This record gives sequence, C-alpha cells and structure tokens, in this order.
Amino acid sequence: MNLLRILSICLLLAFSPQQAKAILDTNENGLSDVWEETYNDGELFSPSITAAIDSDGDGWTNEQEAAAGTNPFEANPPDGIIQPVTEHIPATYLGVDQNGDPAILTPATQTITWPTFVGKLYTLQFSPNLAAGTWQNVGIPILGNGSPITIANTLTQPDGSIPEKLFWKLVSTDADEDYDGLTNAEEHELGTDPLN
Repeated sequence: MNLLRILSICLLLAFSPQQAKAILDTNENGLSDVWEETYNDGELFSPSITAAIDSDGDGWTNEQEAAAGTNPFEANPPDGIIQPVTEHIPATYLGVDQNGDPAILTPATQTITWPTFVGKLYTLQFSPNLAAGTWQNVGIPILGNGSPITIANTLTQPDGSIPEKLFWKLVSTDADEDYDGLTNAEEHELGTDPLN
C-alpha cells in the first residue's frame, strides 16, 4: 500500500453570510441602521444604496455585507470580505501494523481560520461534492469576539478512509441573546450590553 495519499481539499473562499432581516431599520431598506451608520459616518444610507446592490463590487450585495458585518464600501480584506485561510497538516505514521498497512500516529487534519466580528455567529460547514442538501455543520455556531477562530478537522473518516475532496464554507448569522430587538453586533457598535 502506498504511504503517500493525495488529498484534494477545496475551500469556498466566498464566505457565505446567511441573509437575515435587519432588526433596527427605520429607513426600511432591509439593512441594519446601526450597520449603515457604522460605515457611513454616523448617517443612514441615501435611498440609492439598497440591500440588493453591491456597492464595492466585491461580489457581495449590501444585504450580504450587512449579515456578515463587513464594510460595503471596501472590497479588500479584512473589512470588505472575510477570507478563511486553510492549512493541510499531513498524517504522521509509525511504520506499519501487523497487516502491512500504515500505522497512523496522528491523522491528517485541515485547519480553517477566519477573522470574526463581535456579536456575529459563525458556522463552519462541509460538503463532499457541493450538491444541494449535502452541506453539514461542523460543530455548533461560534459567537465572534473580534479575534480569529481556528477549527481543526480530522480528515480520516471513522472507517479509516480519507475523502478525496471536501468543500468548506462559512455561514454568518446574527444573534440577539437578550431578545431586545438589537443584535449582539448592533449592541457592540452602540456600546450597550448584549445580555441585558
């Protein structure tokens, strides 16, 4: 058996924010007023800037940028888009077992790291083939605190096999832990307590 196995790991670099209705939206454009004011010098957007347009031409609509908490007028990371970084760590072997198969000391892993915005929930998902309905969550959603998140995933399956390819994506959603009508991210921007 060949000890070297080639593993193709693919990452969807286009972070996938889940669209959520804005909670505080006095101008009724489908975008959070707090988010608008954060990226527009304390003012709401003009009527020409809608949720459906891509103000910075980075491939994300303003609605997607608002859901992710990113800057709608800056296409470059870290403010314009969230770019996960992956690292493949190959398996290490301890020789061979009694059947002549490689004895794995540590399995192959894939680490995925991404920056976070305070108050946004992040869920890492994977799919073996990008087909609809095949995306599965890796763990539970993680609440962002402004520091990068790294998740290490063991690639060896329970049966000992390694998939030929995996696709990864991130989903961003909002949280409102105190159910007061403002998301945690909005409360952070306003300087209020997201738990009160």
